[in-house]
Amino acid sequence: MNKTTTAKTGQMNERRTQNAKAIAESTKKAKKSNADPLYQQARTECGGYDTCVTDRVAKLRDQKKTASATTTTPTGQHKQSQKKTQTPDYRGKGGVKASAA
Repeated sequence: MNKTTTAKTGQMNERRTQNAKAIAESTKKAKKSNADPLYQQARTECGGYDTCVTDRVAKLRDQKKTASATTTTPTGQHKQSQKKTQTPDYRGKGGVKASAA
């Protein structure tokens, strides 16, 4: 009878450690998601409903990805150089000085 008691105790201890690990992991994920501004925006828009929040966060992240992808410059284009305008040189030389606009 002593063997079954120790086996049950061992199983209970194992479950407790698994539960403690799961709680710690979920707390870590909750802190990370609560710090995410997209998650906060989705929570305020959806009123806290979990399924709505997860769908809205996914949509917001997709919008952010597409917005960041369109703002990058294509690799084939060159940057335009600044135009140089000529301003008179007022130091008495009578020449013209080039300056960047």
